[in-house]
Amino acid sequence: MSSVKKALAELYDVIAQSYAYTRRRLWAPVDKVLPAGRIIDIGSGPGLYAVNISSKLGVDVICMDISIGMLKAARRHAKNKSIYPLIHLVIADLEYAPFRSYGFDAALCIATIHHLPTRRSRINGLREVARILKPNSKVLITAWHILHPRNLIRVLINIPTSIFKGRAIGDIYVSWHYKGALLKRFYHLYTLKELKSDVINAGLSIIEDGYIRVKSRIAENIYVLAQVGLT
Repeated sequence: MSSVKKALAELYDVIAQSYAYTRRRLWAPVDKVLPAGRIIDIGSGPGLYAVNISSKLGVDVICMDISIGMLKAARRHAKNKSIYPLIHLVIADLEYAPFRSYGFDAALCIATIHHLPTRRSRINGLREVARILKPNSKVLITAWHILHPRNLIRVLINIPTSIFKGRAIGDIYVSWHYKGALLKRFYHLYTLKELKSDVINAGLSIIEDGYIRVKSRIAENIYVLAQVGLT
């Protein structure tokens, strides 16, 4: 595991409970991959989407995350909703998903791919998503939008550091305040064109793509709906 991913896992272990408390709004268009039989939520965090899907459809959902703290938060959420038997927790790195090929009918990858530290690792992660999905199955992929004003400012501020350290434009660290400490999380901020390129390079076929507004007039997130073995 890379040092960036290890640091991210450790950070989310620390902030999992406070993160779960602040993430209660369902904003990703997950209905685009539903209904489906066997579903995996990749980078599930505290299980917001997995628990919601299981509650509504009565189906099993795999929650996969690199942080054990986040999976514990997902377990608490599932127990509170009385659907814990339907939620299955797996700690794993997206680049090395511990599942057989062609095992899932649908996948969610919400606000996850942008945490992988290099373009190669991001494409590798998306290739793993393609590998574990059945032919013609769908995956919803979202990432932070580089052209949202808040993110664009972050990128502009970080340009000197990116040049000095040889980072890609869009590679930044975002702060999280926790008990008086300032903790930093890695993000790669995407344009929609770049995300589509990574999805295609991973061997997935794009069905649709677009922008997602959550709180502001300008989209904070972008998404790609893709399919395996599109015919």
